[in-house]
Amino acid sequence: MELRHLKTFQVAADLLHFTKAAERLNFSQPAVSAQIHSLERELKQQLFFRIGKQTYLTPAGELLKSYTDRLFLIIEQMEESFSMLAKPNGQLLIAASEIYCANYLIPIVSEYLKQHPEVDIHILSRSNNEVIAGIENNQYDVGIIAGEITRKSITNILLEEEELVLVCGITLYQRYTPEELMKRVPFFKYRTDGYYQTMMQEFLSRSGYSPEKTVEVESEKAIKAAVLQEMGVALLSSNLVDEEIEKGMLVPIQGANDTIQVKTSLIAPAHKKDTVTIKTFIRTIELLWNRI
Repeated sequence: MELRHLKTFQVAADLLHFTKAAERLNFSQPAVSAQIHSLERELKQQLFFRIGKQTYLTPAGELLKSYTDRLFLIIEQMEESFSMLAKPNGQLLIAASEIYCANYLIPIVSEYLKQHPEVDIHILSRSNNEVIAGIENNQYDVGIIAGEITRKSITNILLEEEELVLVCGITLYQRYTPEELMKRVPFFKYRTDGYYQTMMQEFLSRSGYSPEKTVEVESEKAIKAAVLQEMGVALLSSNLVDEEIEKGMLVPIQGANDTIQVKTSLIAPAHKKDTVTIKTFIRTIELLWNRI
């Protein structure tokens, strides 16, 4: 039993019209009829009958149609699965906040392109909420966010957890108590939204700190630079300041009753996560994220 004969039967059974089936398949009508008759001889069953000008399926034809529909669905799924094993290609849109773009995505993308130079990658700096909305609306292929998200339409992969650390320069630390710091020098606050904003507020609440002078800045790197220049204090992620703390350039200000852990997640549209380009990029991020 040949697949091409079964495909011809499926189209003829859908249309119930041999001439239209021939047009769709780009065959002659006698060729369609010959393939149907070949199937009938193999199965020893009549598949179609006519009443006047109308063509109908026999019970055997109905049964065969149910099998051919399932058969070609499986073939289609198989072809899609194997297409996912093809080489990554095309465009990849990645959205994340500025700190993730600069500190993580640039080196990760550089490594990814060494293996997959045919992929056209765009890195877009966006706020946390914009990244989530863009992934949900199918605007971006991959996003990096602070926090986690649980939605059926979005795949969430936890990349890491890190602490928030309240820091200042060594000179300010030696000059003032933690309480005096909050009254005498500016508190540089990362301007963000959603989850990260909530975590910062929770840290300050638990610590009992209430800054009198607050300066909002959209770049964590700019905030870090200001603190290194003894211009004030800031609440930053540990990964951003661990090296400076270890070298004695920055000092963590104690006082929080509990440490606050902030999460970083990779998100992608659920229906896209298994496409070869996105799948290989996600694997690269998981492999390299904690090595940077």
